[in-house]
Amino acid sequence: MTSKKVTSKIGHNAMNGSQRIRRTLRFSGLVLVACALSLTAACQSGSDGDGTKLRRPRSEGRWTKAFLAPALLFAEEIRIEGPPALRSRLALPQNGESIHSVTKATDNGLLHVFTLRGTEGALIQAHLDRWQIVATRRLQVLERPGETNARIVASGEASWVPTEPDSAEPERRGAELTFVGELIQ
Repeated sequence: MTSKKVTSKIGHNAMNGSQRIRRTLRFSGLVLVACALSLTAACQSGSDGDGTKLRRPRSEGRWTKAFLAPALLFAEEIRIEGPPALRSRLALPQNGESIHSVTKATDNGLLHVFTLRGTEGALIQAHLDRWQIVATRRLQVLERPGETNARIVASGEASWVPTEPDSAEPERRGAELTFVGELIQ
């Protein structure tokens, strides 16, 4: 066999090997996509036949309906207090670059404090039910033990704006705004 024929055979075998690898990867990709889609569908619908339907996350007690109408609360400092159910209703900021956070146990409950690190134009954003909460300096969240009403105090050029298009609620502004959500059964 001449060197030209050997090179040709090696090149042909290498081509077949790379095509085989591509086919295998393509097939594996399709299998992974199919698995992901079926897993997503299973998570969304649950199973009817064997009684293992997916359940909503467990609430940690009673809660209020006060924060269900969409609104924006904006202030320099915002303090949110509530019962243990507050934990499952509140989405807190996760930006470690511009926000410094401290969590500590106090006599009044578990306190989370989020403070801006001095980043120009940064904001501390959180969500409580359907309220968007924006603080320009500090956000404090106190999870109180036991069943206490939910309470939000916004201070320092505070403003509250309902964001539902047909809301009858008027906009509120002031040096300090307080909102109390009474717990329901």
